[in-house]
Amino acid sequence: MGVGVSVWSTKAAVPPVGATVTSPLQYPVGVSKSSEPSGLAPPGTNALRAEGYQFSYSTDFTGTALPPGWLTFNGVPGGDVGGQFSSGHVSVAQGMLHLSTWPDPRYNGSWVTGGLCQCGLPHTYGAFFVRSRVTGPGPTIVELLWPIGNAWPPEIDFNETDGGVATTSATVHFRPGQQQDQVRLSINMTQWHTFGVIWTPSRVSYVVDGRVWGQIDKPNEISQVPMSLNIQQQTWCLSAFACPSAPQSALVDWVAEYSHVGGESLVVGRFAPGLATLSPALRAQCARVVADARGYLYKTVRVVGYGVPGASRQAQRLLGIARARVTAALIRTLLGPSHVSVSATWQSLPRTRSVALAASQQRAVVALSGTLS
Repeated sequence: MGVGVSVWSTKAAVPPVGATVTSPLQYPVGVSKSSEPSGLAPPGTNALRAEGYQFSYSTDFTGTALPPGWLTFNGVPGGDVGGQFSSGHVSVAQGMLHLSTWPDPRYNGSWVTGGLCQCGLPHTYGAFFVRSRVTGPGPTIVELLWPIGNAWPPEIDFNETDGGVATTSATVHFRPGQQQDQVRLSINMTQWHTFGVIWTPSRVSYVVDGRVWGQIDKPNEISQVPMSLNIQQQTWCLSAFACPSAPQSALVDWVAEYSHVGGESLVVGRFAPGLATLSPALRAQCARVVADARGYLYKTVRVVGYGVPGASRQAQRLLGIARARVTAALIRTLLGPSHVSVSATWQSLPRTRSVALAASQQRAVVALSGTLS
């Protein structure tokens, strides 16, 4: 987390404190298990297989020692001269990771916090989930992705409380000089939640309890640098926020991670009724298709165009193939000289009485597959 002015800012819809985010349930929350401190165990190894991800790591923080691969922080955090990390403030007990803040006599009674990283387990893109809560206000908790080699930026913070218990934020730091894009959410941080981030070549999606609550899709803000998961508490007393008045802890029940292994479908739509013209919004969606094709090294892009539901087969074919071809043509142009094979076809749709459904089907579906070895 850095201190500065947000150059880019987008605001998420903010539900009341403690409310449930109302977007569709898309991602794993955990598996019900009464013996878990939070009531949920880590998701299964196949939890994201349908989305093109394979299981890569999880830990339930059992026993009394950190799992292999986690390194604790010691010293003064970068950019926060008033803060102090100590490995003595990181512990594992009662089936949880504890990051604990208290005035430590070893540091002249200063507020000292705990933090750790999977510094030896870098990812380029992936899905990361942390089930956590805080015991009270004071220090900020930050769950983030940090660049390997410590060459900052980039940085993706997907749960950062700024010391409170009623809100969290998520921030992409994408350029020096504190250029960042941030969204905020009202939520009760003293309750257990599964926070997550889905990082792809074309977007960063922030997830809480299985539902997307914020998303960044500006191409210049999406990192291609390998990063690893960090979890930390931090105080900012010299900056007049996130300064405790009593000892507090951040509790983590488990961590789960998934790597992308290829294959996905993206929608380009909606087209205007009866037309095969690419609006600026549709052209931007094509650019995100190209970003994923490049980032994941896909070999095949297949565009399926759809016509008007319930129209004659000939009318559907003409409009569907027109939409597919114009979409495929732009994708080819944006790709430039490339190894990627781009094809276009069409598919018919049954008649529907739902005006909303008919409007939603004015689209092209782009299937990406076959990564390079």
